[in-house]
Amino acid sequence: MKIAVLIRTLALTGFLCLIAARGPVLAQVEAPAGSPSSPTIESINVEYERELIKVERHRLEQIGKLALSQPKAEAEATLDAYFRLAIAKNLYADAEPTAKRVIESGDPGVAWLAHLVEIVGLADKEEYEQSLSCLARAIKAKGAESKGASLPVGTKASIIDAYFQRLVQGDQIEVARKAMKMIVETSEVAAIRDLATRRLKQVDLVGKPSPSLVGTDLEGKTWNLDDAKGDVVLVVFWATWCLPNAQEMPWLDYLDRTYRTKGLRVVGVNLDAAQHSSKGAETAL
Repeated sequence: MKIAVLIRTLALTGFLCLIAARGPVLAQVEAPAGSPSSPTIESINVEYERELIKVERHRLEQIGKLALSQPKAEAEATLDAYFRLAIAKNLYADAEPTAKRVIESGDPGVAWLAHLVEIVGLADKEEYEQSLSCLARAIKAKGAESKGASLPVGTKASIIDAYFQRLVQGDQIEVARKAMKMIVETSEVAAIRDLATRRLKQVDLVGKPSPSLVGTDLEGKTWNLDDAKGDVVLVVFWATWCLPNAQEMPWLDYLDRTYRTKGLRVVGVNLDAAQHSSKGAETAL
């Protein structure tokens, strides 16, 4: 029998998480409550990032308030900095109300940046169809980019990935497909078209049989995903340098311990070797 595949993109990474599933659906699992009895590097980093986000949110709020008190010309420059900060710090949902207000005001100066923030911010709020409509409006308004609100290609790519990840995590596969197709058909930048094309290929894997995956585990034994047919298998691609991966580890460990006896198998594929040597990811199980 074929193994149905659900694909989601891990937050802030380009790697994929494959779930090969057959049989009864598992109950929704909550992350383990409470903190570990003794701190770890991971828990310290998570706490640091949490506090840092609080500081950045406060900074964003203060810049937004400053823009409201300034004359139009000064406010435009301040809002430009406001939206760029929201993009850089992944604070789209926080900045979305301001973005909406700017768009409704008809001010072309920073409207294009506001559109970009609103797209991802709406997805954060699970208003997926509205975010797709906003993407269409942003594409029509992208001429404003040439008037000073330009962004580096890398930043544009990070926004696209942030949007794509939210759609996939929200199980909005069709919206993700439409969004990436829209970008492929309208972008004048080859790198952006290539990125959207790759994401389209990832979306097309959803619901199809999982690809073969063979590797060597920590004990030197060969592991083959095909041997796990009939089981529920979560395959997580991770790297030591990726903070979001570290944040997910306690939850994944809890998931494995809680549901191992009920047929769930969690397999981690470490990509450090693939990045730092000529060996591929197939050796990193």
